[in-house]
Amino acid sequence: MNLSLIAAWMIAAATAIGIWRTARMSASRRSLRVALQLAAGVSIYLALFPPRVDERFAEGTLVVLTPGASREQIAKPPSGIATIALPGVAAASDVERAPDLGTALRRHPQATRLRIVGGGVPMRDLDAARSLPVAFDAAPLPAGLVELGAPSSVRAGSVFAVRGRAHGIDGGRVELRDPSGATVARASLAEDGTFSLETAVRTEGAALFELRVLDHDNALVESLPQAVSVLPGDALRVLVLAGAPDPEIKYLRRWAADAGVDLASRIVLSDGIAMRDGSAALDADALARTDIAIVDERAWKALDAAARDRLRAAVRDGLGLFLRATGALPDDVAADWRALGFRIRAADVPSTFALETPGGEPDSKTMLSRRALLVESDDAAPLLRGSDGTTAALWRDEGLGRVAIWWVADTYRIALGGDAAAFGTLWSRALA
Repeated sequence: MNLSLIAAWMIAAATAIGIWRTARMSASRRSLRVALQLAAGVSIYLALFPPRVDERFAEGTLVVLTPGASREQIAKPPSGIATIALPGVAAASDVERAPDLGTALRRHPQATRLRIVGGGVPMRDLDAARSLPVAFDAAPLPAGLVELGAPSSVRAGSVFAVRGRAHGIDGGRVELRDPSGATVARASLAEDGTFSLETAVRTEGAALFELRVLDHDNALVESLPQAVSVLPGDALRVLVLAGAPDPEIKYLRRWAADAGVDLASRIVLSDGIAMRDGSAALDADALARTDIAIVDERAWKALDAAARDRLRAAVRDGLGLFLRATGALPDDVAADWRALGFRIRAADVPSTFALETPGGEPDSKTMLSRRALLVESDDAAPLLRGSDGTTAALWRDEGLGRVAIWWVADTYRIALGGDAAAFGTLWSRALA
């Protein structure tokens, strides 16, 4: 029940009570008093809720049918002094036509306002439309993309985002394909149709991506080319130090190779034996040339004090330090990471979580595991959230650099499930 109806009932009740009391009185002129009470009730209601005046019936309105007007809008246009159809409108033969809005206004100099019906006036008519007050009856939005935003240029080695909104596609999704036709990012549409896709580019030059909109049955609704100019840039330089091989590192290294990331790694296989890929030196010069160092607790514990000091100094000078908690932390490692801004302790927390999605609903395809840890910080921001609002990774500033801690166990399951694009998008966003 809306406010105006509630007010009408209250005013009617008060008026009825007043009339009933007047009828019981023996005073003269009861009829006049009843009439005045009725008039007062009506006046109060009209003062609170004045009737709307539809400007479509206002004198001097010129109705202009523009390209994009629906059949219903063309068949029953609003009332006005005249109805004009611009080029591109499939109006009936008895509807007056004009080559442009300026010509229509010269034909009808008595017009004092415009009512634009359909998709809006073309660019050539914007100046003419500005000369009078304008009301707009928009055509119904088509099923498909209605908003889109993407950069026209991006640096090689960086991540760019494509954001937009689709209309009339409940339960649909969008995907972004690179010039080779491979799907590099995908996302479900939110309840309001919005979406955001992110992917990395590595090769400079002109790149033609394809944005595809699919319905809930995976049928193609719309396909739109998205041209991006990739400017020269440096590849992201990443150093991985792992205390043991695991699936997470395996798939991370595979994604880095495909994404053009300059990755060097040192993975311990057993005491005194390590697998090296590229230069994994930890001297000051090598760290100065590195963008991000990814280190787990076992690799951190194996570092000598001098190497840890060099890492901390490099962070203060601009290095990104990405800490992976893959299990219980030794006391000395927990103390070192506490000095980097993160208080970590074992905790009884839910072991699984769903990644946050644009629609806010859990996605069973992105159910992941996390370590049984509670991580606290006084000045950190979330790096990865679950759909329940909990965090699974944090980051904070440290000098000129940044430090992140990540206690997700198995993002590789996303790639194993056949969605390598989502896995790449997740790590692109995390490392960016």
